[in-house]
Parts: sequence; C-alpha cells; structure tokens
Amino acid sequence: MKSWFRALGVSALALGFGAPAFADEPAPGFYLDIAVNYMIFDDSDLGGGSELSADDGSAASVAFGYRYDPQFRTELQFVYGRNEFEALAGGGALFGTQISADPSLDGDIRTASLLLNLYYDVTVDTRWTPYLGVGFGGARVEIESLGLGLDDSETVFAVQGLAGVTYRISRNVWARGGYRFFVTGEPTFAGTDVEYLSHNIELGLVIGFDAF
Repeated sequence: MKSWFRALGVSALALGFGAPAFADEPAPGFYLDIAVNYMIFDDSDLGGGSELSADDGSAASVAFGYRYDPQFRTELQFVYGRNEFEALAGGGALFGTQISADPSLDGDIRTASLLLNLYYDVTVDTRWTPYLGVGFGGARVEIESLGLGLDDSETVFAVQGLAGVTYRISRNVWARGGYRFFVTGEPTFAGTDVEYLSHNIELGLVIGFDAF
C-alpha cells in the first residue's frame, strides 16, 4: 500500500517539475481519475450484541468523467477494496449456525462498486481547488471466512460522500487528495445482515484528455 502512495507521489512531482503557474480555469472536457485508498472498515453490528471488525485495508479506483464548466463535473467510478477480518465479538446464532465467542475468522470482506459521482469544485485563483461530491450506485459485497464457513456475495445499493482538494501540476494534470465516506445497504449472508461502512483516505492523479 505504501508503495502505491509513493509511486503516485513521485509521478506527481515528475509531472509538475518546472510547470508554470496557471491562472486560467480548467476547460470543459473528459478526464481520467486514478487513485489508491487507505480504507478503514467501520465495525459492523450483526445484532444481538455481536460485532464484526476488520483490519484497515486498501482500495484502488478508476473513474472516467466529464467537466461541464469550472464548477461542475460528473464521473463514473469503479472501486475495488479489501479488508481482512480481525474479530467477531459476541457470538451466538449467526450465519446459519451457533458461533462461540471470539471465533477464528481467517478471511476477508471485499467490495466491487460502480458509482455515478457528482462534484462541485470551489474555484479559487490558485493551483489548489477544494471539491465536494456525492455518489450513487451499487456494490457487490463478498465475504469469505474459513472459520465461519462462509463464501458468499450479494449486490446492494451504495452511496458515498466525497471531499478533498486538487492541486494543478500542469495545464491538464492534477494531483488529488481527499476523503470518501462509503456505505452500502445491508447484505445478508446465511440469514445474518451485515452492515458495511468505510472511511477512505484517497490519493490520486487526474488527467484531462485534451492534454493529448
């Protein structure tokens, strides 16, 4: 994960080295956004006092978007993320069986999501541009655990909120850092509803197609 962030950082510096200041606003047009995420899984309430937790994980995303004007843009984004299970506290009648307290999990939870994002860019007369966004779509949530005897997936509705800032490296290239709050409907695995919510720290590059 750290190597991903280093690679993006080095790429941003290389692209931006010696770049002049730009006072003009970004032109309308298509763009590509690629990013990596540090993903924090929020503990999932399984009901009956039981709670499922997972270690911090990682995600990668790619988005194809269109900028209408300096303030508004939309994009279609695909994100894939993974967290390894840490513990299940509480136990009881879960996932179609009777589970003892603190069982061995040996597994992970993964999501593959496709979302339509809408953004508002706060234009300021510098290289820095803060942004706010919201996304709607669907996610396929997959859960696999040897300890729980599970290997299942379900597709559910997903939404996200986004906030961050872009830095203009060159006329058509931006570095991006932000926060992404991601939540899905509750997938059901072997009769047990699982809450899915994650907090994501993003680092990415945005490339305007009119650069070419």
